Amino acid sequence: MKEMPESKGTISKNTHKEKVYSEKEYVELEKELVLFKEKTYENLQQYKRLFEILEEETKKKQIVEKQLTSSQETISQLETKIIQLENKNKKTERELQALKNSKLGRLTKKYWAFRKRRTYRKSVVQGVNS
Repeated sequence: MKEMPESKGTISKNTHKEKVYSEKEYVELEKELVLFKEKTYENLQQYKRLFEILEEETKKKQIVEKQLTSSQETISQLETKIIQLENKNKKTERELQALKNSKLGRLTKKYWAFRKRRTYRKSVVQGVNS
């Protein structure tokens, strides 16, 4: 067996693996590469804009979530206040009812009615004199 020099063996192996293009094919490939780069750049610009929109929407969502949380807290506080006022109203109604049913309560109501009539009469008399 004869051994070939390494340089010749390498050259013959490389020529089999590489494809040689004609000038016309090279120009067409160059055009395809330019079109591919342009399309890739356009896609990247679209993706960039989509990511910007996504970030904007995420920020808007966070703001809305904060507002919702704040509103829920306010609603909870108002519900607590309503319950307190309803309890206070019930207590006042019970006390008023107890006052109405007592003898002193009836006398007090008659006194208030008397004062109201008297105040009304005074204002009418003063209105006539004016």
